[in-house]
Amino acid sequence: MSLSADSDTNVTSTTDEKHHILLVYIVTENGAYEGAYVEHNLELIDEAAGSSFQTMIDNKQEIMKLVHQYGTERDTLCCLALGIIDNPLKRGDMDLEDSSKFIAYENNITFVGVVDMLDPPRAEVIDAIDRCRDAGIRIIMITGDSKNTAEAICQRIDIFQELENIQGKAFSGREFDDLSTEEQSKACHHAKMFARIDPTHKSKIVEYLQSHGEITAMTTKTAANMVLADDNFSSVVAAVEEGRAIYNNMKQFICYLSSSNIGEVVCIFLTAALGLPESLIPVQLLWVNLVTDGLPATALGFNPPDLDIIECPPRNPKESLITPWLFFRYMAIGSKLTFSKI
Repeated sequence: MSLSADSDTNVTSTTDEKHHILLVYIVTENGAYEGAYVEHNLELIDEAAGSSFQTMIDNKQEIMKLVHQYGTERDTLCCLALGIIDNPLKRGDMDLEDSSKFIAYENNITFVGVVDMLDPPRAEVIDAIDRCRDAGIRIIMITGDSKNTAEAICQRIDIFQELENIQGKAFSGREFDDLSTEEQSKACHHAKMFARIDPTHKSKIVEYLQSHGEITAMTTKTAANMVLADDNFSSVVAAVEEGRAIYNNMKQFICYLSSSNIGEVVCIFLTAALGLPESLIPVQLLWVNLVTDGLPATALGFNPPDLDIIECPPRNPKESLITPWLFFRYMAIGSKLTFSKI
C-alpha cells in the first residue's frame, strides 16, 4: 500500500488495548478505499491458523522461530498485516469503541512482516534502579512488550540479576489470567515483571500489592501517581531523596520550636503563679518568637539532605510525626530551658 504525498486522505485509527492491536483504515479523497494496516502483538501470529490472518502455513514455524529469536534481543517487535477491501465499511458504520468487533474489520488481511524497533534504556536507569533498591523501594516493570523481550530488558537494567532464577517472578497477561485469585495475589507479592498487560491487569496488580500492605505508585509520562515530567526514571530517586529531606527538616524545626516555646510558656506561667517579677516583657516575647525562633527554624527547613539519606530504610507509614520518644525529648529540652530562664 502506498499513498502519494500530494493526495488528500482520510485516516481512521483505533487501538485494542486488550489484544494490543492497532487498526488503521485509509480512504482517499474521492472515497476510494486504499487499504487497511494492522499492527498485532506476537502472540496472535502464533494463532494465525483459523484466524483472520492469511499466511503460508509452511512458513509459520520458520516465522515464529525468527520472531522469538528477535524477541529475546531486548528490542520491541511489531507484526504487520495488510488487507485490501473492495467494498469497505464507512467510518460511521464501524463501532470503534468496542474492541470485540474489530475482528469484523480485519477479514482477509495478510501477514507482511515484523518490525524490530530498538528502544534502549537510558544510561542512568541502571544506577537509579540500584539506588531505589538501596532505599527499600521495590521496582516492578509493567509493559506491553512480549514476555521474552521484557525479560531481556529487565536483565539489562538490573531488575533481574544476570544469573537470577526468574521462575515465579515474570508473568505475561495471559499467564496471570490463568492463575487463581490466591495465586495472583502470591504472584504480585514476588513478581518483578509483567508483560502483555492491559489496564485491567494494572488495577488488579495494584489492588493485590495494597492488600499486602505495600504502598504503590505508578510512574508514567502523563497521568499517574508520579508523573515523570522530564521522561527520566532517575527523577524518582531524586524525588524520594527530596521527600525524605523535607520530612527530616520538618521534624527538626518542630523540635526546635516546640522545645523553645515550651520553655517560654512554662517560664511565664511559673513566674505569674509564684508572684515573681516578669521574666519576659511582651516586647521581648515578640522578639524571641519572631527573630530568635523564626529565623533559625526557617533555616532548619532548608538543610540539605544527609549523604546517606537514600540508604535509610523507609519509615513506617503508620508512624506519627511526633512519636512518644520525640515528645519526651521536646519536654526534656523545654524543661532545661525553663530552669535556665528562671
